[in-house]
Amino acid sequence: MKKLKGEASKPFQATLASTLAFSMGALVPLLAAVFTRIHKIRMGVVAAMASLALLVFGGVGAVLGKTPVRRSCVR
Repeated sequence: MKKLKGEASKPFQATLASTLAFSMGALVPLLAAVFTRIHKIRMGVVAAMASLALLVFGGVGAVLGKTPVRRSCVR
């Protein structure tokens, strides 16, 4: 990625986005596990919720970091 002249990086904003994404990303599958009783179903629900959380918070991080949302979600 090329940086334009006069464009400053935003490390503090990136740090906040990462902190929020990791904290909330860990909470989502944990809550899914707590509310699902059957073990075999729990594993699938946790995997699905973790994947969904990665997509959502990738998008949130992209919006906060002003980068392409689709590319960040796929990543």
